[in-house]
Amino acid sequence: MVKEDKTAEFMIAEYQNARARINSDIDEINKSEVFYITVWGLLYFAIFQFKITDHGFLKGVILLPVVISLYSLLRYHAHRFTIKTYEAYIKQWVEPYFLQYGVDPSGLSTFYDSYPGRILKPVRFVFHFALLAFSVLFAAMAWCYPEYAASIIAKGAEG
Repeated sequence: MVKEDKTAEFMIAEYQNARARINSDIDEINKSEVFYITVWGLLYFAIFQFKITDHGFLKGVILLPVVISLYSLLRYHAHRFTIKTYEAYIKQWVEPYFLQYGVDPSGLSTFYDSYPGRILKPVRFVFHFALLAFSVLFAAMAWCYPEYAASIIAKGAEG
C-alpha cells in the first residue's frame, strides 16, 4: 500500500500533471494535423483550380506548401519530444515511487512498455515527411522547369 504522506500526494499530483501535459500535446498534434492537411490541400487545390501557371507567381505560391509541410513536421517533432520527456519523467521518477510499495502496475506507463509497439508514431512521421517531400519535389520542378510544371497544372485543372 502507498504510504499516506505528503510525498504520495505530491507524486500523484506530478503524475496527473504530466499525464495532462502528454494528453494536451497529443490533442494538439491531432488538431494541428487536420489544420495542416487542410491548408496544404487547399493550397494545391487553389493552384490547380485557378490554373496558376504564371512562372513568377507560381514560383512564389509553390513555396507555401513547402513552408506548411516543413512547419508541420517540425511542430510534430517538438510535440513528440515533449511527450517523450514527460513519459520518461513519469517512468523514471513517479512510477517507481508507487511500484516500490507494491501498487498494481496495470495502467501505468511502464506497464504498456511490454506491449508490442504501436505503428502510429512512425506512420505519422512518414506522412509528414511524404507531404514535405512531395512539396519540395513539386516546388523544385516549378523552379527548375516552370513550363513543365505549368503544363501539369493546366492539364490537371482540365481533367
